Amino acid sequence: MSDIFEEVEEEVRKDRLGELWARYGWIVWLAAILIIGFVAFSEWRGGQLEQQNRAQVAELETALSALEAGRYADAQSRFQAMVDEETRLSPLAAHLLARARLEGGGDLEGAATALAETANAEGEAYQQLALLKSVYLRSETMTLSDMESQLAPLIATESQLGALAEELIAAKAFSDGDYARARREYNRLMIAANAPGGLQQRARIALETIPRVAVEETPEPITPTAPPLEEIE
Repeated sequence: MSDIFEEVEEEVRKDRLGELWARYGWIVWLAAILIIGFVAFSEWRGGQLEQQNRAQVAELETALSALEAGRYADAQSRFQAMVDEETRLSPLAAHLLARARLEGGGDLEGAATALAETANAEGEAYQQLALLKSVYLRSETMTLSDMESQLAPLIATESQLGALAEELIAAKAFSDGDYARARREYNRLMIAANAPGGLQQRARIALETIPRVAVEETPEPITPTAPPLEEIE
């Protein structure tokens, strides 16, 4: 007798499962199709991105070869196109575009503009460096207040680039004849935890020079102790 009841229960379960599958089976099939489709799309997209990355790297190498060979117009055109594409390589391309403009025709403003367009104090390293270099290239024509305003976000990061930005301000104050401000800035940089060793050494040299210049009635022109362009590249 118990076998009969078990058979009946089994048939009832099968009927219920059949009803559930008939009613909701399409959802299972749809979910399976979506999962398979998502996996296939992910693999396809990954392949596409890999191809794009390889193409971008190849284009960067071609542009760099043109730059090294002295074909500046070709290099500038290629680097500009990469900057306009706004990819992950665009900030690096902007630095190389600035170099091409400087080496190709001494276009100081053009180089600074290329860097300023990608500059971002809160961005990645190349974007932060672009901000510092763009201000460096324009330091002769900028006012101290303008320089402070542009470099303030970078200084707030308290990084080594921020310390170099403070050195630019100190050098600008020195150049403008604001020796008290320059002394304050260099003294602070002497003990700043984020100041590289080379910067601290330049600060010591500047502090040895500033008092002597300050007491002379007609001081000889002195080149401010700014970081070499090579150091901030």
